[in-house]
Amino acid sequence: MPKYLITHELHHNGKIFSPGDWVEVSEAAALHLSSCLEGVDELRAELVESDAKKAKS
Repeated sequence: MPKYLITHELHHNGKIFSPGDWVEVSEAAALHLSSCLEGVDELRAELVESDAKKAKS
């Protein structure tokens, strides 16, 4: 699972993460928590590109 940098305080799975911490979460969780994580925009762009390629096939 990829790691993401916390940008805002985050409560996830009973833990509290502070800005500057790194958290390892699945892509689905990262998309759900995108407002608190850095790097999710890149993930979202990759998924859109991947879906577009699948649609063309």
